[in-house]
This record gives sequence, structure tokens and C-alpha cells, in this order.
Amino acid sequence: MNGQLKEAAFLETGMVRYLFKDVSAFLHKLITIFMDESHGRDNVLKFFKLLNVVCPMLLLNDYRVSKQSAALRRVELIEKLV
Repeated sequence: MNGQLKEAAFLETGMVRYLFKDVSAFLHKLITIFMDESHGRDNVLKFFKLLNVVCPMLLLNDYRVSKQSAALRRVELIEKLV
């Protein structure tokens, strides 16, 4: 199973690199906007749900980075999204 997860993560990484110049920065900014702005949250939340279905490793990686850097508000938000 570990090999399959690594392969899935590798394929996901290739896909998001094709779609975005820097997907980690994009996701970081999107989560920050979601935390700071109350307007348009429903649309962003729908996007997060779709993103979690298509790219689960991406959100989990941001969760790992947020947890390591003690960004508790981000961790709480990502836990709700995942």
C-alpha cells in the first residue's frame, strides 16, 4: 500500500505542477484568504472540497507544514476541510 500511496502522490505532484506554477504558494494564499475574508467563503469552500477529492496529498502536505510551524488556526481550518 505504501508504494501505491507514493505513486499516487507522485502522479498528483505532476498534475498540479502542470496546472500551477507554484501550487503550494497558491494553496497557502487561498487558505489565508479563506481565514481572513468572510465574503465568498461558500465558493472557496466548494473549491476546497473539490480540491480534496482531486488532490488529497496537497491538502495533507499543507496540514503537515502548518502543524510543524504551529499555525494552529490553519491546522484547525484544514482539519475541518479534510
